[in-house]
Amino acid sequence: MSAVAIAGATPIGFLRKFLYKYVLGYRMEKGASIGFLTFLDAKNVYLGEKAYLKGVFNMIFDVGELKMDPRSKIGCPFIGLNFISGNWKSTLHLKRGARVTWGHYFDLSDDVTIGSMTIIGGKSCEFFTHDMYNGKRFSPIEIGDACYVGSSSKFCPGARVPNRCVVSMGSVVTERFDTEDALLGGVPARVVKDNFGYTAKITYDTLNLPY
Repeated sequence: MSAVAIAGATPIGFLRKFLYKYVLGYRMEKGASIGFLTFLDAKNVYLGEKAYLKGVFNMIFDVGELKMDPRSKIGCPFIGLNFISGNWKSTLHLKRGARVTWGHYFDLSDDVTIGSMTIIGGKSCEFFTHDMYNGKRFSPIEIGDACYVGSSSKFCPGARVPNRCVVSMGSVVTERFDTEDALLGGVPARVVKDNFGYTAKITYDTLNLPY
């Protein structure tokens, strides 16, 4: 059994953290945690202060780097089911206070960046960074700061969402948008409304919750 499997299946929190830090060499700051039955296999891992991976069966494999800035979160208290797979080269970066809820899929053939205070909400969002048809096989995905992404949204290679935007449920984002403060929606997604007025109402203090 691999060290990743042993660490993920260790039910005692401080022992699990010991294995991740001192056997696997992951960098975990004060208050950072990786939950029971989360399996994390990456070349480089950084969890900032009070960053966490929680909920059972978050599966993270073949990732070049997982970088979670302070108070960023993947998973929910009792359920994770996020599947993140890569090519041992690319990075998933959650900036300060970013949150990924549960049941989402990330293809890390290229980098994915989730901005500060952004929420990947609901479930079943999918991020695809590889494309077999346009001659440029891999392209990164970027979600800006203080955004909200609704359930079942899909992101194609090279997609970009600017700061303070909302992506409505079920949208398919196929391009790079430049309009901040917008509501994006549709298949393919377009700017439904600009000057939408959404701001992330969760502050850094309210992110300091027991879960």
